[in-house]
Amino acid sequence: MVMGKASNRKRDRRLARAEEEAPEMWADGRPEDWGKQVRQAMLDTLDLIEQLRAEHRLDDLPQYKNYPAGSCGITSYTVGMVLLDRGLNDGDGQWFLVDTNDSGPETATHTWLEYRIGTEAVYSVDPSIGQFPGIRKTPWVGRGTSPAAKRFTGRWPLQPVKTADQEWAKPSYLESLQRVRERLEQSTRQPLVSGHE
Repeated sequence: MVMGKASNRKRDRRLARAEEEAPEMWADGRPEDWGKQVRQAMLDTLDLIEQLRAEHRLDDLPQYKNYPAGSCGITSYTVGMVLLDRGLNDGDGQWFLVDTNDSGPETATHTWLEYRIGTEAVYSVDPSIGQFPGIRKTPWVGRGTSPAAKRFTGRWPLQPVKTADQEWAKPSYLESLQRVRERLEQSTRQPLVSGHE
């Protein structure tokens, strides 16, 4: 099943807002277009997730049932691995999965990505922050930590993206990544560069 025109327009508007709202940044010695490459990797991945969902190719992965709600771990992991595949884990830092919770009466959890140099969160990518419209309605790419950090203050140990498949990811996360990678390779007709091995 292909996405209908209304679904395509809705997705295009959401992705365009994420592009417009992401500030220019990356002034710490990275190539000038590093931030644009990070943002593009996230947008490409989210677009493919939307396509796969529309085709019912993710129906067997429960985290995508109410996407983006409840999908922060699987989506952040998938985006993080695509960032590594594209060689965007260079320099002095590395990407981490930030697993958090809030202290509200219903204790919600959330996961996003941070590019850290030492202990400092230099950049972040929060592809599923839109599930919390009171914080932000569109995916986040920007300096420092995710805007969600103000609400989600409880932290579990950081998980490096490069080893998440061995220590953190659930089987469904690996399956999501495989399906996105297959679609990326089909769309580019080139094998992905795996820079995280």
